[in-house]
Amino acid sequence: MGIALVTLTLILWITFKWISTYTLHGETIVVPNLVGLSLSEIKNVIDEKGLRFVVVDSLYDKTKKKGTAIDQDPIANFNVKKNRTIYVTLSSFNPAKVQMPSLVDVSLRQATAMLETYGLQVGKLSYVPDFAKNAVIRQYYKGNIIKPGEMIVKESKIDLVLGDGLKGDKVSLPNLIGLSRAEAISRIVASSLNVGIILPDASVKDSSLAKVYKQVPSYTSGISIKVGKQIDIFITQDDAKMNGTSDSLKVEGK
Repeated sequence: MGIALVTLTLILWITFKWISTYTLHGETIVVPNLVGLSLSEIKNVIDEKGLRFVVVDSLYDKTKKKGTAIDQDPIANFNVKKNRTIYVTLSSFNPAKVQMPSLVDVSLRQATAMLETYGLQVGKLSYVPDFAKNAVIRQYYKGNIIKPGEMIVKESKIDLVLGDGLKGDKVSLPNLIGLSRAEAISRIVASSLNVGIILPDASVKDSSLAKVYKQVPSYTSGISIKVGKQIDIFITQDDAKMNGTSDSLKVEGK
């Protein structure tokens, strides 16, 4: 029994020693920051650290240098064991493409929702005499009719020709003061109007955070304008220019 106990103890000690050595117990490597590096640069850094990497995805981002890492898992400065695999996402060389949906005969509201779903944007709106008021008659891309199913670069603008109901209708001029850039564009399109010039002032560093402080035509309660008219907006991140915004919005909300 004594010999068996000693033998068992020795076997357990050897086993735990082997496990500790195999798993490099207590030994870790700090994950390097790979974001912004090219594939060749990533390989050099990873090899030097005794790690591995796999490219799991590529995404198009026009703000990033093509072919460089834009994300990694685990993140930089995370402690891992030797030979750990780092999963990398690269910036694609080519923009993503989507199939053009069929918008003909659907309403402007439906067309807008469909374009957003496909990652596309509403471009210029124009109206022609037709009984189907605000229904899409034709769809254009860069001046040419685009057929459903054609591949098109994501975020492209699609121009729409709509029916005017044979009345030359007018719509209420929307109040855009105080709205964000995206909110103002959405309200203009929803009002069957066209987005005109978007002019940021010197304070704008991030247009997504800017707000409308001026519009042309200027908002006046009760004013109506013809469908398809262009609305220019001026945006700012200067709080001083936004004085009185809340009051102007209350007028529209009456």
